[in-house]
Amino acid sequence: MFFLAHRYDLAEPLARETVELAPNFVWGHYQLALVYEQTAKSEEAVQEYLKVEGLSGTDPEKIARLGRAFARSGTRGFWKRRLEDYRQSAKSHYVPSTLVAGLCLRVGDRNCAFQWLQKGFQERDDLMINLKVDPVFDGVRSEPRFRDLMRRVSLPN
Repeated sequence: MFFLAHRYDLAEPLARETVELAPNFVWGHYQLALVYEQTAKSEEAVQEYLKVEGLSGTDPEKIARLGRAFARSGTRGFWKRRLEDYRQSAKSHYVPSTLVAGLCLRVGDRNCAFQWLQKGFQERDDLMINLKVDPVFDGVRSEPRFRDLMRRVSLPN
């Protein structure tokens, strides 16, 4: 809740405590990664995201590719590789469109993000309920097409 309220000062200690108490709890590392990302701790965020992948049982080669992309091209390279992996996965099984839209925004591709958000709307992606508060969408909230999407999802501006 603190993360979605943009209270990273309160979210970070709770996420750290969760990771300390349960080092193999995927969601603890995921929350810590999200907070690190929003507080400009990019390297720490990527390291936590890589832990999430490992704890989730992701193929080690896929994790290695993400790590190489980060080592070669920094945070942007990590996000580009992750976006490509999600796009590839979406060809054979369900991938939440809202997550892909967030990756598009992380690499600076707003049109891609809106294409995936439209797909999420059509698929009734349950993660769209967080559009109004998820920090990954902070940079596009003022866009008319985002406001229109929020209206169609029945979220007040």
